[in-house]
Amino acid sequence: MDETITGRGFLVHAWTRSGQVRMAGRLDSGESFALTLPAPPTALLVEAAAGERARQVLAAQGFKQGGALDGNIPHTPVDPVVPTHPDSPGVQDDVFPNQTFSGRALVALPVEADAWSAASRALESAGIRVHGEAPRPAEDLLTRRGIRGLLGIRGPVRPAKRVGRFWQDPEISRDEGPLVPLRWLALDIETSREGHVRAISLAGRYPPHVSLAAVNPPAPTPAPTPLDAHQPAPLSDPSLPPSNPGDAGIFGVDEVLFRGPPTGDPAIVTYASEAGLLKAFLARIQAIDPDVLTGWNVIDFDLELLCRRCAELSIPFLLGRSDESARVEKRPGQRTRCFIPGRQAVDAMQLMRGSGTRFEDQTLDTVAHSLLGTGKTVQARGEDKMAELDRLYRDDPLAFCRYCLEDSRLVIRILEKTGPDSLT
Repeated sequence: MDETITGRGFLVHAWTRSGQVRMAGRLDSGESFALTLPAPPTALLVEAAAGERARQVLAAQGFKQGGALDGNIPHTPVDPVVPTHPDSPGVQDDVFPNQTFSGRALVALPVEADAWSAASRALESAGIRVHGEAPRPAEDLLTRRGIRGLLGIRGPVRPAKRVGRFWQDPEISRDEGPLVPLRWLALDIETSREGHVRAISLAGRYPPHVSLAAVNPPAPTPAPTPLDAHQPAPLSDPSLPPSNPGDAGIFGVDEVLFRGPPTGDPAIVTYASEAGLLKAFLARIQAIDPDVLTGWNVIDFDLELLCRRCAELSIPFLLGRSDESARVEKRPGQRTRCFIPGRQAVDAMQLMRGSGTRFEDQTLDTVAHSLLGTGKTVQARGEDKMAELDRLYRDDPLAFCRYCLEDSRLVIRILEKTGPDSLT
Protein backbone atom coordinates (compact mmCIF):
# COMPACT_ATOMS: atom_id res chain seq x y z
CA MET A 1 0.00 0.00 0.00
CA ASP A 2 1.37 3.42 -0.99
CA GLU A 3 2.45 5.61 1.93
CA THR A 4 0.60 8.91 2.41
CA ILE A 5 3.11 11.78 2.56
CA THR A 6 2.67 15.49 3.16
CA GLY A 7 5.04 17.97 1.56
CA ARG A 8 5.39 21.61 0.57
CA GLY A 9 7.34 23.03 -2.31
CA PHE A 10 7.62 25.45 -5.17
CA LEU A 11 5.90 24.67 -8.46
CA VAL A 12 8.35 25.06 -11.33
CA HIS A 13 6.22 23.86 -14.25
CA ALA A 14 2.63 22.73 -14.85
CA TRP A 15 1.51 21.32 -18.18
CA THR A 16 -1.17 19.09 -19.69
CA ARG A 17 -0.92 15.78 -21.46
CA SER A 18 -3.40 13.00 -22.21
CA GLY A 19 -6.13 14.16 -19.88
CA GLN A 20 -3.81 14.99 -16.99
CA VAL A 21 -2.38 18.10 -15.42
CA ARG A 22 1.24 17.35 -14.62
CA MET A 23 3.27 19.41 -12.18
CA ALA A 24 6.89 19.36 -11.07
CA GLY A 25 9.09 21.44 -8.81
CA ARG A 26 11.26 21.48 -5.71
CA LEU A 27 10.28 20.51 -2.16
CA ASP A 28 11.53 22.38 0.90
CA SER A 29 13.42 19.18 1.79
CA GLY A 30 15.59 19.74 -1.29
CA GLU A 31 14.06 16.85 -3.25
CA SER A 32 12.43 17.37 -6.63
CA PHE A 33 8.81 16.28 -7.03
CA ALA A 34 6.19 15.55 -9.66
CA LEU A 35 2.46 14.96 -9.39
CA THR A 36 -0.51 14.30 -11.64
CA LEU A 37 -4.15 15.28 -11.34
CA PRO A 38 -7.11 14.71 -13.67
CA ALA A 39 -7.32 17.68 -16.02
CA PRO A 40 -10.44 19.82 -16.05
CA PRO A 41 -12.63 18.81 -18.99
CA THR A 42 -11.92 20.49 -22.31
CA ALA A 43 -14.19 20.72 -25.32
CA LEU A 44 -14.79 22.44 -28.63
CA LEU A 45 -17.81 24.73 -28.53
CA VAL A 46 -19.85 24.79 -31.75
CA GLU A 47 -23.36 25.89 -32.51
CA ALA A 48 -25.94 23.17 -31.87
CA ALA A 49 -27.13 23.24 -35.48
CA ALA A 50 -23.65 22.16 -36.62
CA GLY A 51 -23.05 19.74 -33.76
CA GLU A 52 -23.71 16.47 -35.56
CA ARG A 53 -21.66 17.42 -38.62
CA ALA A 54 -18.81 18.55 -36.33
CA ARG A 55 -18.85 15.16 -34.59
CA GLN A 56 -18.62 13.44 -37.97
CA VAL A 57 -15.68 15.62 -39.04
CA LEU A 58 -13.79 14.88 -35.84
CA ALA A 59 -14.52 11.16 -36.03
CA ALA A 60 -13.43 11.01 -39.70
CA GLN A 61 -10.09 12.61 -38.81
CA GLY A 62 -9.45 10.33 -35.83
CA PHE A 63 -9.91 12.74 -32.94
CA LYS A 64 -10.79 10.88 -29.76
CA GLN A 65 -10.05 10.80 -26.06
CA GLY A 66 -7.51 8.52 -24.44
CA GLY A 67 -3.89 7.67 -25.08
CA ALA A 68 -1.01 5.93 -23.35
CA LEU A 69 1.53 7.76 -21.22
CA ASP A 70 5.23 7.24 -20.85
CA GLY A 71 7.46 6.71 -17.84
CA ASN A 72 6.39 7.12 -14.25
CA ILE A 73 3.36 9.28 -14.92
CA PRO A 74 0.44 6.87 -15.39
CA HIS A 75 -2.69 7.64 -17.36
CA THR A 76 -5.84 8.58 -15.48
CA PRO A 77 -8.92 8.54 -17.73
CA VAL A 78 -11.19 11.56 -17.67
CA ASP A 79 -14.97 11.34 -17.82
CA PRO A 80 -16.24 12.44 -21.23
CA VAL A 81 -17.71 15.89 -21.60
CA VAL A 82 -21.35 15.86 -22.63
CA PRO A 83 -23.16 18.52 -24.68
CA THR A 84 -24.37 21.61 -22.86
CA HIS A 85 -27.42 21.95 -25.06
CA PRO A 86 -30.63 21.92 -22.97
CA ASP A 87 -31.71 18.74 -24.76
CA SER A 88 -28.60 16.98 -23.46
CA PRO A 89 -28.21 17.87 -19.77
CA GLY A 90 -25.29 16.70 -17.70
CA VAL A 91 -22.70 19.46 -17.49
CA GLN A 92 -23.15 22.44 -15.21
CA ASP A 93 -23.46 25.86 -16.80
CA ASP A 94 -20.30 27.08 -15.05
CA VAL A 95 -18.16 24.51 -16.92
CA PHE A 96 -19.03 25.49 -20.50
CA PRO A 97 -21.38 28.20 -21.79
CA ASN A 98 -24.53 26.81 -23.39
CA GLN A 99 -25.20 29.68 -25.75
CA THR A 100 -23.52 32.48 -27.66
CA PHE A 101 -23.91 36.13 -26.73
CA SER A 102 -26.56 36.36 -29.44
CA GLY A 103 -28.53 33.49 -27.89
CA ARG A 104 -27.61 30.64 -30.26
CA ALA A 105 -27.41 27.24 -28.53
CA LEU A 106 -23.96 25.64 -28.21
CA VAL A 107 -22.80 22.07 -27.79
CA ALA A 108 -19.50 21.02 -26.24
CA LEU A 109 -17.65 18.31 -28.15
CA PRO A 110 -15.15 16.49 -25.88
CA VAL A 111 -11.53 16.63 -26.95
CA GLU A 112 -8.32 16.41 -24.97
CA ALA A 113 -6.42 19.64 -24.50
CA ASP A 114 -3.43 18.25 -26.44
CA ALA A 115 -5.60 17.86 -29.54
CA TRP A 116 -7.77 20.96 -29.17
CA SER A 117 -5.89 23.20 -31.62
CA ALA A 118 -5.65 20.55 -34.35
CA ALA A 119 -9.30 19.59 -33.91
CA SER A 120 -10.31 23.24 -34.01
CA ARG A 121 -8.44 23.72 -37.29
CA ALA A 122 -10.16 20.64 -38.72
CA LEU A 123 -13.59 22.07 -37.92
CA GLU A 124 -12.72 25.53 -39.20
CA SER A 125 -11.49 23.97 -42.46
CA ALA A 126 -14.86 22.24 -42.77
CA GLY A 127 -16.60 25.59 -42.38
CA ILE A 128 -17.70 25.03 -38.77
CA ARG A 129 -16.99 27.91 -36.42
CA VAL A 130 -15.43 27.11 -33.06
CA HIS A 131 -16.37 29.49 -30.25
CA GLY A 132 -14.08 30.49 -27.41
CA GLU A 133 -10.32 30.30 -26.87
CA ALA A 134 -7.99 27.33 -26.60
CA PRO A 135 -8.22 25.71 -23.16
CA ARG A 136 -5.46 26.00 -20.57
CA PRO A 137 -6.29 23.19 -18.14
CA ALA A 138 -3.16 23.48 -16.02
CA GLU A 139 -3.53 27.24 -15.55
CA ASP A 140 -7.27 26.89 -14.93
CA LEU A 141 -6.75 24.24 -12.24
CA LEU A 142 -4.10 26.32 -10.45
CA THR A 143 -6.26 29.46 -10.62
CA ARG A 144 -9.20 27.64 -9.06
CA ARG A 145 -6.95 26.44 -6.21
CA GLY A 146 -5.36 29.87 -5.74
CA ILE A 147 -1.86 28.44 -6.34
CA ARG A 148 0.74 30.84 -7.72
CA GLY A 149 4.01 29.15 -6.79
CA LEU A 150 4.20 27.64 -3.33
CA LEU A 151 1.90 24.71 -2.67
CA GLY A 152 1.12 22.03 -0.12
CA ILE A 153 0.79 18.40 -1.22
CA ARG A 154 -0.76 15.43 0.58
CA GLY A 155 -1.38 11.97 -0.78
CA PRO A 156 0.09 8.56 -1.60
CA VAL A 157 3.64 8.55 -2.94
CA ARG A 158 4.53 6.26 -5.84
CA PRO A 159 7.99 5.04 -6.97
CA ALA A 160 9.75 7.70 -9.03
CA LYS A 161 12.33 7.52 -11.78
CA ARG A 162 13.19 11.14 -12.64
CA VAL A 163 12.26 12.96 -9.41
CA GLY A 164 12.69 12.51 -5.67
CA ARG A 165 8.96 12.06 -4.92
CA PHE A 166 5.96 11.39 -7.13
CA TRP A 167 2.31 11.83 -6.10
CA GLN A 168 -0.68 10.59 -8.08
CA ASP A 169 -3.99 12.41 -7.53
CA PRO A 170 -2.93 14.13 -4.27
CA GLU A 171 -4.65 16.94 -2.45
CA ILE A 172 -2.96 20.25 -3.29
CA SER A 173 -3.43 23.64 -1.67
CA ARG A 174 -1.98 27.14 -1.66
CA ASP A 175 0.95 27.66 0.70
CA GLU A 176 2.15 30.94 2.18
CA GLY A 177 5.28 29.69 3.93
CA PRO A 178 8.96 30.49 3.29
CA LEU A 179 10.29 30.40 -0.27
CA VAL A 180 11.93 27.22 -1.50
CA PRO A 181 15.42 27.58 -3.07
CA LEU A 182 15.62 26.35 -6.64
CA ARG A 183 18.53 24.79 -8.48
CA TRP A 184 19.80 26.93 -11.36
CA LEU A 185 22.21 25.40 -13.88
CA ALA A 186 24.00 27.41 -16.58
CA LEU A 187 25.05 25.75 -19.79
CA ASP A 188 27.06 26.84 -22.81
CA ILE A 189 27.89 25.01 -26.00
CA GLU A 190 30.70 25.38 -28.51
CA THR A 191 30.19 24.19 -32.06
CA SER A 192 32.05 23.71 -35.30
CA ARG A 193 31.35 25.97 -38.25
CA GLU A 194 29.00 23.24 -39.50
CA GLY A 195 26.95 23.44 -36.29
CA HIS A 196 28.19 20.20 -34.72
CA VAL A 197 28.64 20.21 -30.94
CA ARG A 198 32.24 20.25 -29.74
CA ALA A 199 31.75 20.99 -26.04
CA ILE A 200 29.06 21.62 -23.42
CA SER A 201 29.88 23.28 -20.11
CA LEU A 202 27.72 23.14 -16.98
CA ALA A 203 28.03 25.38 -13.91
CA GLY A 204 25.80 25.90 -10.90
CA ARG A 205 25.99 26.81 -7.24
CA TYR A 206 23.69 25.01 -4.85
CA PRO A 207 22.52 25.85 -1.33
CA PRO A 208 24.35 24.10 1.56
CA HIS A 209 21.54 21.55 2.10
CA VAL A 210 22.02 20.05 -1.38
CA SER A 211 24.02 16.84 -1.38
CA LEU A 212 26.85 17.20 -3.88
CA ALA A 213 27.39 13.45 -3.67
CA ALA A 214 23.97 13.06 -5.27
CA VAL A 215 24.70 15.73 -7.89
CA ASN A 216 28.14 14.34 -8.77
CA PRO A 217 28.00 10.59 -7.99
CA PRO A 218 31.27 8.72 -8.36
CA ALA A 219 31.36 6.37 -11.32
CA PRO A 220 33.75 3.65 -12.46
CA THR A 221 35.82 4.27 -15.55
CA PRO A 222 34.07 2.52 -18.48
CA ALA A 223 35.88 0.58 -21.13
CA PRO A 224 36.39 3.08 -24.00
CA THR A 225 34.08 2.64 -26.98
CA PRO A 226 33.16 5.09 -29.75
CA LEU A 227 30.31 6.39 -27.55
CA ASP A 228 31.98 6.20 -24.13
CA ALA A 229 33.85 8.83 -22.17
CA HIS A 230 37.63 8.48 -21.86
CA GLN A 231 37.34 9.54 -18.18
CA PRO A 232 34.96 8.90 -15.27
CA ALA A 233 32.11 11.23 -14.34
CA PRO A 234 33.55 14.58 -13.16
CA LEU A 235 33.67 16.09 -9.71
CA SER A 236 34.28 19.76 -8.96
CA ASP A 237 37.87 20.53 -9.88
CA PRO A 238 39.94 22.07 -7.04
CA SER A 239 42.36 23.51 -9.63
CA LEU A 240 39.54 25.71 -10.95
CA PRO A 241 38.57 27.98 -8.00
CA PRO A 242 35.05 29.37 -7.62
CA SER A 243 34.61 32.60 -9.55
CA ASN A 244 33.71 34.40 -6.32
CA PRO A 245 35.75 32.87 -3.47
CA GLY A 246 34.10 35.12 -0.88
CA ASP A 247 30.66 33.73 -1.57
CA ALA A 248 29.33 31.05 0.80
CA GLY A 249 28.04 29.11 -2.19
CA ILE A 250 30.23 26.77 -4.22
CA PHE A 251 30.17 25.56 -7.77
CA GLY A 252 28.39 22.32 -7.03
CA VAL A 253 28.59 21.60 -10.75
CA ASP A 254 31.63 22.81 -12.67
CA GLU A 255 32.44 20.67 -15.68
CA VAL A 256 32.84 20.34 -19.43
CA LEU A 257 31.77 17.53 -21.73
CA PHE A 258 34.21 17.63 -24.64
CA ARG A 259 34.41 15.88 -28.01
CA GLY A 260 38.12 15.40 -28.42
CA PRO A 261 41.23 13.86 -26.84
CA PRO A 262 41.74 13.56 -23.07
CA THR A 263 43.05 16.78 -21.49
CA GLY A 264 44.22 15.49 -18.12
CA ASP A 265 41.83 17.85 -16.31
CA PRO A 266 39.35 16.00 -14.04
CA ALA A 267 36.67 18.66 -14.68
CA ILE A 268 36.69 17.79 -18.41
CA VAL A 269 35.17 14.52 -19.61
CA THR A 270 36.08 13.63 -23.17
CA TYR A 271 34.09 11.73 -25.79
CA ALA A 272 35.01 10.24 -29.12
CA SER A 273 31.78 11.21 -30.87
CA GLU A 274 29.14 13.93 -30.85
CA ALA A 275 26.44 11.34 -30.19
CA GLY A 276 28.29 10.12 -27.12
CA LEU A 277 28.68 13.68 -25.85
CA LEU A 278 24.97 14.48 -26.32
CA LYS A 279 23.85 11.29 -24.58
CA ALA A 280 26.16 12.05 -21.67
CA PHE A 281 24.81 15.61 -21.47
CA LEU A 282 21.23 14.37 -21.21
CA ALA A 283 22.26 11.87 -18.53
CA ARG A 284 24.04 14.61 -16.55
CA ILE A 285 20.93 16.81 -16.60
CA GLN A 286 18.93 13.92 -15.13
CA ALA A 287 21.59 13.34 -12.44
CA ILE A 288 21.97 17.03 -11.53
CA ASP A 289 18.18 17.58 -11.74
CA PRO A 290 18.08 21.39 -12.06
CA ASP A 291 14.86 23.36 -11.81
CA VAL A 292 16.03 26.11 -14.17
CA LEU A 293 18.35 25.86 -17.16
CA THR A 294 19.94 29.16 -18.05
CA GLY A 295 22.67 30.62 -20.21
CA TRP A 296 23.39 33.52 -22.53
CA ASN A 297 20.98 33.37 -25.48
CA VAL A 298 20.40 29.83 -24.23
CA ILE A 299 16.98 29.25 -25.83
CA ASP A 300 17.53 30.71 -29.29
CA PHE A 301 21.00 29.21 -29.69
CA ASP A 302 22.16 26.53 -27.24
CA LEU A 303 18.92 24.65 -26.59
CA GLU A 304 17.65 25.09 -30.16
CA LEU A 305 20.86 23.64 -31.58
CA LEU A 306 20.99 20.80 -29.04
CA CYS A 307 17.38 19.91 -29.86
CA ARG A 308 18.12 19.93 -33.59
CA ARG A 309 21.33 17.89 -33.32
CA CYS A 310 19.64 15.27 -31.14
CA ALA A 311 16.88 14.96 -33.75
CA GLU A 312 19.42 14.64 -36.57
CA LEU A 313 21.28 11.93 -34.64
CA SER A 314 18.04 10.11 -33.61
CA ILE A 315 18.65 10.79 -29.90
CA PRO A 316 15.49 11.42 -27.81
CA PHE A 317 15.80 14.91 -26.34
CA LEU A 318 14.85 13.84 -22.81
CA LEU A 319 15.80 16.96 -20.92
CA GLY A 320 12.87 17.09 -18.48
CA ARG A 321 11.28 15.22 -15.59
CA SER A 322 9.09 12.87 -17.63
CA ASP A 323 9.54 10.62 -20.64
CA GLU A 324 8.31 13.39 -22.94
CA SER A 325 10.90 14.92 -25.25
CA ALA A 326 11.75 18.57 -24.78
CA ARG A 327 11.24 20.80 -27.80
CA VAL A 328 12.23 24.22 -29.05
CA GLU A 329 9.90 25.91 -31.52
CA LYS A 330 10.95 28.85 -33.65
CA ARG A 331 8.18 30.77 -35.40
CA PRO A 332 8.70 33.78 -37.69
CA GLY A 333 7.95 37.03 -35.91
CA GLN A 334 7.44 35.33 -32.54
CA ARG A 335 9.61 34.61 -29.52
CA THR A 336 11.17 31.15 -29.56
CA ARG A 337 9.24 28.76 -27.33
CA CYS A 338 10.98 26.12 -25.23
CA PHE A 339 9.13 23.23 -23.57
CA ILE A 340 11.07 21.16 -21.01
CA PRO A 341 8.68 18.98 -18.98
CA GLY A 342 9.07 19.85 -15.30
CA ARG A 343 11.81 22.45 -15.74
CA GLN A 344 12.10 26.03 -16.95
CA ALA A 345 14.52 27.58 -19.42
CA VAL A 346 15.43 31.20 -18.62
CA ASP A 347 17.58 33.27 -20.96
CA ALA A 348 19.97 35.31 -18.81
CA MET A 349 20.52 37.73 -21.70
CA GLN A 350 16.79 38.49 -21.84
CA LEU A 351 16.73 38.96 -18.06
CA MET A 352 19.51 41.54 -18.30
CA ARG A 353 17.86 43.23 -21.27
CA GLY A 354 14.71 43.71 -19.21
CA SER A 355 16.51 44.69 -16.00
CA GLY A 356 16.59 48.41 -16.75
CA THR A 357 20.41 48.53 -16.63
CA ARG A 358 21.99 49.90 -19.78
CA PHE A 359 25.03 48.26 -21.33
CA GLU A 360 27.10 49.19 -24.37
CA ASP A 361 25.77 46.03 -26.00
CA GLN A 362 24.16 42.75 -24.90
CA THR A 363 27.12 40.42 -25.38
CA LEU A 364 28.12 38.28 -22.41
CA ASP A 365 31.61 39.79 -22.41
CA THR A 366 30.32 43.37 -22.22
CA VAL A 367 27.77 42.65 -19.49
CA ALA A 368 30.25 40.60 -17.46
CA HIS A 369 32.91 43.33 -17.60
CA SER A 370 30.32 45.92 -16.56
CA LEU A 371 28.93 43.93 -13.62
CA LEU A 372 31.84 41.72 -12.56
CA GLY A 373 34.98 43.46 -13.80
CA THR A 374 35.98 40.40 -15.80
CA GLY A 375 34.91 38.68 -18.99
CA LYS A 376 35.40 35.93 -21.51
CA THR A 377 38.81 34.33 -22.00
CA VAL A 378 38.72 35.04 -25.75
CA GLN A 379 38.10 38.72 -26.51
CA ALA A 380 37.93 38.57 -30.32
CA ARG A 381 34.65 38.84 -32.21
CA GLY A 382 33.24 37.72 -35.54
CA GLU A 383 35.52 35.80 -37.88
CA ASP A 384 38.57 36.45 -35.70
CA LYS A 385 36.81 34.79 -32.76
CA MET A 386 35.81 31.76 -34.83
CA ALA A 387 39.35 31.38 -36.13
CA GLU A 388 40.79 31.59 -32.60
CA LEU A 389 38.34 29.00 -31.26
CA ASP A 390 39.16 26.69 -34.18
CA ARG A 391 42.84 27.07 -33.30
CA LEU A 392 42.26 26.37 -29.60
CA TYR A 393 40.14 23.32 -30.39
CA ARG A 394 42.91 21.96 -32.61
CA ASP A 395 46.02 23.00 -30.68
CA ASP A 396 45.01 23.67 -27.06
CA PRO A 397 41.89 21.65 -26.06
CA LEU A 398 42.35 22.54 -22.38
CA ALA A 399 42.14 26.28 -23.08
CA PHE A 400 39.18 25.65 -25.40
CA CYS A 401 37.28 23.83 -22.67
CA ARG A 402 38.09 26.43 -20.03
CA TYR A 403 36.80 29.11 -22.40
CA CYS A 404 33.53 27.17 -22.66
CA LEU A 405 33.32 26.66 -18.89
CA GLU A 406 33.98 30.32 -18.10
CA ASP A 407 30.94 31.33 -20.17
CA SER A 408 28.68 29.24 -17.93
CA ARG A 409 30.38 30.51 -14.78
CA LEU A 410 29.97 34.13 -15.85
CA VAL A 411 26.22 33.64 -16.30
CA ILE A 412 25.86 32.22 -12.79
CA ARG A 413 27.88 35.09 -11.33
CA ILE A 414 25.84 37.69 -13.22
CA LEU A 415 22.61 36.19 -11.90
CA GLU A 416 24.01 36.13 -8.38
CA LYS A 417 25.11 39.75 -8.71
CA THR A 418 21.76 40.99 -10.01
CA GLY A 419 19.48 38.68 -7.99
CA PRO A 420 17.05 37.02 -10.48
CA ASP A 421 18.28 33.52 -9.58
CA SER A 422 17.16 34.02 -5.95
CA LEU A 423 13.60 34.86 -6.95
CA THR A 424 11.31 31.85 -6.65
